[in-house]
Amino acid sequence: TVNNQQLFRKAAEDAKRFNKREPLTERIFALAWKAAEAWVVSQFDLSKGATFPNFGRLVWVGEPGCTGRLQPCFVLLDSYAKSHSIQCGRGAHLASTVNRGWQVEPSEDMNFSKLAI
Repeated sequence: TVNNQQLFRKAAEDAKRFNKREPLTERIFALAWKAAEAWVVSQFDLSKGATFPNFGRLVWVGEPGCTGRLQPCFVLLDSYAKSHSIQCGRGAHLASTVNRGWQVEPSEDMNFSKLAI
């Protein structure tokens, strides 16, 4: 298991390879993570999901034909899984399977400009 600090440290180390002059720091990655997390929470407070362009969606879903209880579900985009050779195992959800009859609540695309503010 990787904690946030380890994730930010690794991301900052990797960032040095791409931009040696002004690499992104652990602090910048931590701030970006905090902003994204706050946005997802605000979306859930509005009973909406959160879509991460070209990656996946974190949405509320319900069983087909059932009303009432919804549960959060991460849905990986098929295109992302295919381009990164990801094989989804038990409990994983791809967009193509979730769209078959499940009640999926609306979600909003992450707007990076709004997130930066």
